[in-house]
Amino acid sequence: SYKEKIVIGGNHETVLDRLRENPKDIQALFSNATYLQDSGTTLFDGRLSIWGSPWICRKKFLLYPATKEFSSMIGFGLAFAHSQDDEELIEKRKMIPTGVDFLVTHSPPFEILDYNLKHRVGDVVLRDEVLNRVKPRVHMFGHNHYGFGTEKTDDTLFINAALDNGLNWASPMKFKYCLETKEVVMLKYGPQNEDSELVAEVKPHSTLKLSHS
Repeated sequence: SYKEKIVIGGNHETVLDRLRENPKDIQALFSNATYLQDSGTTLFDGRLSIWGSPWICRKKFLLYPATKEFSSMIGFGLAFAHSQDDEELIEKRKMIPTGVDFLVTHSPPFEILDYNLKHRVGDVVLRDEVLNRVKPRVHMFGHNHYGFGTEKTDDTLFINAALDNGLNWASPMKFKYCLETKEVVMLKYGPQNEDSELVAEVKPHSTLKLSHS
């Protein structure tokens, strides 16, 4: 078991979505974890800062009340959804503190581990804020189940930790982070042994090649 657990919502957490106007009510559902919704926490006497945000982007027509209700019934997943140009979403992205150590979002940034075999599902505003202002040491997300893996810029290690790629289950990721240097010093994912240590070979991350948008 882990001493500290961080939880955010996502597009299938419809129960949490109904309570999103009152994050304290969501926190009350968790007895052994910290829920983050456009909010942060610190660990190790303030030496590690973490910010969490659950929001995703969807096409506007999917967000009309009748469409959204039907889509939720069939499991399409519209919890915590906004359109990309929604001013509320833009403001929520701007709330992310500059220089936070760990950023945890449900959605990936645009063009970063966000290709789902047909098109990109990442958030354009999130990309701009993360790359140009926030520059977290580690940015963790999921949502795009086909993007499991890592990419890296000079400032940030990006981790898509979505385990189910629609065909099979990937292995959980595990990394070690040095509080003194603020660097990821080990990254592994692979089968686990009985001692819960990841024994697979360390997979090299790819260097992110940025394109102009």
